[in-house]
Amino acid sequence: MASRLMHLAACYGLEKQLGIKNKQRFRIGQILPDAVLHADKQKVNTHFITHYAENGKKYKWFDQDAFYDKFKNEITGDELFLGYYFHLIQDNIFRQVIYNKLGLIKRRGDPGLFGELYRDYNILNKRIIKKYRLDSDLQIPQDFSDIKINELYRFDLEEYIELIKTDFTADYDGEPKHFTESVLEGFVNDSVRLCAAEYGAILKNEHALRRQDLSIEDVLPGRGSSPDGVIPPPAALLCSRQEVESSPEGRGCFRGG
Repeated sequence: MASRLMHLAACYGLEKQLGIKNKQRFRIGQILPDAVLHADKQKVNTHFITHYAENGKKYKWFDQDAFYDKFKNEITGDELFLGYYFHLIQDNIFRQVIYNKLGLIKRRGDPGLFGELYRDYNILNKRIIKKYRLDSDLQIPQDFSDIKINELYRFDLEEYIELIKTDFTADYDGEPKHFTESVLEGFVNDSVRLCAAEYGAILKNEHALRRQDLSIEDVLPGRGSSPDGVIPPPAALLCSRQEVESSPEGRGCFRGG
């Protein structure tokens, strides 16, 4: 999944793109799905992870559609729910980048890959803060304990915000191995564009994104998976690694409106 500050970077871009009024509420929504520090992840599904079968194969994705169906009215009326919805979309985009476009599908499930990615996150944090002018001031809404979102889980929000603040003070040297700055920019730009497209669609009671475009085949490499492990979208939403790294100013790689 995308790092804490990657989500906030996309969040800041969406605030500008969509003219979000209550930015603090929107930002809390963007970080909320990950604020499950003490949860049993087998029982608490804040990311709406769903498995489904299609054409004889099994797939996995963060089911943004299920979240939308459960909280449709809240998503269009409360920035916190909208931020949460966008977080799920961004994590789906992130998995496409990592497994498909960076060609790391063959290492899916490899603990070593996770370690390498978290090292990249730590190295990129201070660059993300500077580039996107992020602020560590995250304020919990006064009515948070009464919000319907707590039906999912009593989120560890205060503790999680303190953890995010450590991202603003830690200093790591080196260069990222997988998630280079150009790949980062592509991810953030694609997240903003795709989330904005989806927002325009849901205002019309439609959807701009389909699960077929964002799912990953749920079979570990070497256990009968397809060659790339990814559903090939009818028209690729994201560009290749070479295209990301050669695109001007990391403009992203979303092909579409």
